[in-house]
Amino acid sequence: MTTEADSLLQQFIPEARDLLEQAGSSLLALERTPGDEQGMNALFRAVHTLKGTSGLFEVGPLTRTVHAAEDLLCAVQNGDVVLAPELADLLLNTLDQVSTWIDALAETGELPAAAESAAANWVARLRGSLAAADRRTQPAAAADNTAPLALPAWVAALPDAERLRCGAAEDGGTLLAIRYAPDAHCFFRGEDPLALIRQIEGLRLLRLVPIEPWPDLGELDPFLCNLHLHAIAAAPEAEVMHLFRYVPD
Repeated sequence: MTTEADSLLQQFIPEARDLLEQAGSSLLALERTPGDEQGMNALFRAVHTLKGTSGLFEVGPLTRTVHAAEDLLCAVQNGDVVLAPELADLLLNTLDQVSTWIDALAETGELPAAAESAAANWVARLRGSLAAADRRTQPAAAADNTAPLALPAWVAALPDAERLRCGAAEDGGTLLAIRYAPDAHCFFRGEDPLALIRQIEGLRLLRLVPIEPWPDLGELDPFLCNLHLHAIAAAPEAEVMHLFRYVPD
């Protein structure tokens, strides 16, 4: 390992421990207060960030395990899977295993030899839980779809001419309004918000909105995301949700 790589790893280890602590605390809080959206977002963000940063290093078993946990949490966040006690226990145990691997990285600079086989077991358990988890029924959601929806404030504020230029969905369906608020440090996790949102099929409008006034060029930090992205698209909601499944922002 080069000196630079070792330096980056030494920065990653305390960050990973902090993220694991955040994830564990959020998960325990969700067990006490199921359905807490803020807690769910904090849990998902911690796991998502850990997956992204771990991908910078040769720790494939760790990254694959965290990725499987992230997929399971994504299903919970979308309402497809219920965070039952046994599922929460599995996730907590997974976090404990990742913590053990982080300790090994701190001591030796690499994962234990048994990490590959252990990761395969954890991934299988997490994927198995995702496949076997109870799915929520949809009658209530279908009923909600009949209620009129208010336009998001940013859409309502568009000039009439700009809204008209968006046209209508070819199949006679409705257009989808999307507001994407990336985390300020998203670039450090290998995320490219503009490239992601441009993958939406049927994109009709895209606006980049600064969160704060731009500083002078000499003070501008190019690695800090200072944008919200607003879009209108003739695309099925399910496809957009799938595209953004790892980005709950």
